[in-house]
Amino acid sequence: MKGQEPSNTNANPVFIGYWINPEGKYIGIEHDPFKTIWANSEEFALSKQAMEELYQKYLDESSVIQEIINYQLERGWVYTIFKKKYWMVYANTFNRKTADRLWEWAYNSLSGILSERDPFERVKIYFSADQVTLKTDLAEMLLGGFVEGFTSLSAKIQHLIDNHIYYFLEEYKIMPNGFINNLKKYNKEGVL
Repeated sequence: MKGQEPSNTNANPVFIGYWINPEGKYIGIEHDPFKTIWANSEEFALSKQAMEELYQKYLDESSVIQEIINYQLERGWVYTIFKKKYWMVYANTFNRKTADRLWEWAYNSLSGILSERDPFERVKIYFSADQVTLKTDLAEMLLGGFVEGFTSLSAKIQHLIDNHIYYFLEEYKIMPNGFINNLKKYNKEGVL
């Protein structure tokens, strides 16, 4: 597998997941998250020699892989992988920056930038430092509801949600059109 340029625009349905760097760039995972790190070691700030030394230290491939994945999460990377019926997402801690990356990933997953997914695909997010697992779906992430009680989205993303809420609801068929029309009317007139 050859290295790939991180990109926000290369939709590829072959990818089973993504590594998302702290700046929001994506590296697609074709088969294996570790092989993706190996093929893109410069992007992950790891030398192949350092990875080989870890293997010599543990002599156990799964321990080496787990240590490298944890190292990337601690550096602010997010790791997403599709497991038969749901997305499993790993991040270090639930803060505003992570929330923004997760919202962008959900939006890009629904809009066709990364792929075209079902808005009701389930998502489990595990925050390793916080020891918290959050269960949601792509639609709830798109509407920003997944952050309630934990953190908040940046003003930029919250503004985008607030100004495009009807579009999101209609485009991704999150709510029936009759409900959306009543909601629009209510917001204009203040009554249902």
